[in-house]
Amino acid sequence: MNHRGSALLLAVLLALVLLSVAAFALMRPSSGSAAPGGSGGASVNVTVSLGRTPTGMTATVVLTNNRSEEVKNLRISKATVGSMSTTTSLPINLGRLPRGASTTFTIPFTGPAPSPDVPMSADITCDYEFGWSGKGSTSAGTTLLRP
Repeated sequence: MNHRGSALLLAVLLALVLLSVAAFALMRPSSGSAAPGGSGGASVNVTVSLGRTPTGMTATVVLTNNRSEEVKNLRISKATVGSMSTTTSLPINLGRLPRGASTTFTIPFTGPAPSPDVPMSADITCDYEFGWSGKGSTSAGTTLLRP
């Protein structure tokens, strides 16, 4: 075999080895337990609290990334408080949330607020991406008594 043919053969073999290693890395199962937010550890945690305003209520939402990696394209896709409406356009795009980080924001809701000590339900749903092609979602539904 001549010198040019040997170099070509070596390049083809090297490319096959690299493709095999990449395929193995992408197809092996991830470590950690599967969670509602997808594989690879815990999900994004959602907590909600409600407060009265002169025009209705506000939902204070805290999102905490409990995954073992950064989440991307984090967005709030659903936000409801009883039968009240929000003037905030959905989805709310929040972008990236580093591992272990939290973000807090409020969503205003307009309409007649319930009487004191009446249960009020709040539902928040978010979705996100992680890793090369992972997708996850999580939600929080809570019923609170407002003073």
